[in-house]
Amino acid sequence: MRLKTAVTLAPELGIVRAQPEQDARILEDQARWLYRYAAHITLVSPDGLLAEIGSLQKLYGGLPAVWQTVEQALDEHRLTAWAATGHTPLAARLIARAGKGECTGDRGHILRTLETMSLATAEFDAKTCTRLQRLGLNTLGEVFALPAPELARRLSPEILAHIQKIRGTRPDPQAPWQPPHSFRQQADFVQEIEHSQGLLFPLQRMLSELEDDLCWRQQDTDSLHLILQHRHEEDTRLRIRTSGPEHRADGFLNLIRLRLEQQPLRAPVVALVLSVKRFIGREAPAGQDLLGKSQDLNEAWHTLISRLQARLGDHALKRLSPRKTTDQKEPGQPRRCKANTNPA
Repeated sequence: MRLKTAVTLAPELGIVRAQPEQDARILEDQARWLYRYAAHITLVSPDGLLAEIGSLQKLYGGLPAVWQTVEQALDEHRLTAWAATGHTPLAARLIARAGKGECTGDRGHILRTLETMSLATAEFDAKTCTRLQRLGLNTLGEVFALPAPELARRLSPEILAHIQKIRGTRPDPQAPWQPPHSFRQQADFVQEIEHSQGLLFPLQRMLSELEDDLCWRQQDTDSLHLILQHRHEEDTRLRIRTSGPEHRADGFLNLIRLRLEQQPLRAPVVALVLSVKRFIGREAPAGQDLLGKSQDLNEAWHTLISRLQARLGDHALKRLSPRKTTDQKEPGQPRRCKANTNPA
């Protein structure tokens, strides 16, 4: 659909210019949570993710259970995606982009779905599509029916390799993606946010994702970094410190709310970045009640200090410590006593 037609149908439509760097960052954000379910993931720019799930069927109890787990995770993240299974990475990608994905492990059924697809959906370039159509070929199934030597002679070895990767007669290894040892999420706003209260809603979602990430890592953190990006001003950088290890989204949100109350926005915000680079190994809680009904005094003390720091500032609180006085001598050294010289 052309832009003019879309604006005519929906005058209130918000228009955002595509940014390849932003698309790559968003794709990596989705790979981060998908990595919790599947260890072998490949990023397919600009809008695709490949996950090897053959080895997960025994773990989850079959292919339908894996499919349902991924769909549930997509719903929790409020994402719309076109999923598909395939006997090869390229087959799964083509079927998903065509919107014909099904939960099936039947190779014959997958091949029949591929055979009905047009040449354009098979990711052939315009020149190759024209040459194939001149040969009377309009679907991928008709291309599959040609002998491999004939395809290589009439087209090119590269086109033959592409077709063989779809069918699975040529290896197509995928480089696995590894998550970075850090956490970063960014929220871009179509409309500028002028008040700090408007930042709390996107922060809730970002902090919830951070809590899930920390729970998956079995780690905590005591330092958050916030960057508020402005259109015509320098970025506002905030560092949120807790007095002890923390992983709960509610705890982080309360500290950020207190900090924003003390530091109003100096300019409208167009984007918000949350990052964590420091991770702390999780220790056993001090409470003895496994159900969590007893109060953990150590945790309550850390919470109190964190809130005071957020409200008063990092340097407002002082810690008591022993200090050596001027008349304090080393052990074994005699002390001097002042004599009273006043006459009686």
